[in-house]
Amino acid sequence: MFVDATAGTNVEMFRLRAAELIQEADEQRLLREVRKARKEQRGRKNADRSPRSHRLTFHHGNVTS
Repeated sequence: MFVDATAGTNVEMFRLRAAELIQEADEQRLLREVRKARKEQRGRKNADRSPRSHRLTFHHGNVTS
């Protein structure tokens, strides 16, 4: 009887731990999706601006090229 009770407890602990790990994995996945969405949002926002803004740098004063 003692072995059965211990085995039952171990199974419960295993299930609880598995549930925690699944929940953590879901949270990590959601965080990754949110970060990816924000990154894409920033990319779109920048794309709306002048496409040459990255390439052109305006210098004050004398420019030697």
